[in-house]
Amino acid sequence: MDPPDRPGDGCGDRSVEDSVRPGHGRGHRPGALDRPARVGARRGPRRPGCSGHGSRLRSDPPFALPGRSGFGGRPPSIWLAALGDRMVALSGEIADGVLLNWCTPERVAAARATASERAAAAGRDPARITVAVYVRACLGVDEDVALLALKEMTGRYASLPHYHRQFEAMGLGEEAALAAKAFDGGRIHDVPDGLVRTLTVAGGRAEALARFREFHEAGADLVLCYPVAALDPFSSILGTVLGAAPHPALER
Repeated sequence: MDPPDRPGDGCGDRSVEDSVRPGHGRGHRPGALDRPARVGARRGPRRPGCSGHGSRLRSDPPFALPGRSGFGGRPPSIWLAALGDRMVALSGEIADGVLLNWCTPERVAAARATASERAAAAGRDPARITVAVYVRACLGVDEDVALLALKEMTGRYASLPHYHRQFEAMGLGEEAALAAKAFDGGRIHDVPDGLVRTLTVAGGRAEALARFREFHEAGADLVLCYPVAALDPFSSILGTVLGAAPHPALER
């Protein structure tokens, strides 16, 4: 079961992803992503479902999931996009899956443990919680070209307050501060190489699969390759997709 690119089944806050646009640096203030107080507001003792009773997931404004008829007889999967531990914990209580972003494998392992602990406390089977993580990649181009593209993306996210706090929580605060300063100043080359290599992957298929394996071993059920374009966007993204695909093939 693949989650949507934006987990919009009712529980994710998409404002940070929507705010990532060229030219938006540290001065841009996106809406809060980690809002468990709102997302979990007025929830009952059991996981919200689609029985047609209008389970409310947000307190303002009221929010109701459609009845079964709107989803071919099946309730929709509920995913939470999470940065902070509170949203990860809430995913264990009410969601089918949690979608992580800009993580190290160690962060994935910690999130898996938190979600499992809260699922068990809520009387749910922790094994039924799917943990997914985005991993940015630029594959199949010269390393210096790939790193420059990944530096721009890393610096952009380091400039966003919520992601910057996550970098700090993972012990990457000093490098993230340098990355944000470089991005805001238009000095993309000065984004630290170490930060980029810690959070993204460049190279070829072997490097990508080895990196993805680290996330799987840390507890991720789904590792979602997020292509970062370099040079010609179409060719670059296609190269990354084929390089990261489990069974790459082209059909005429």
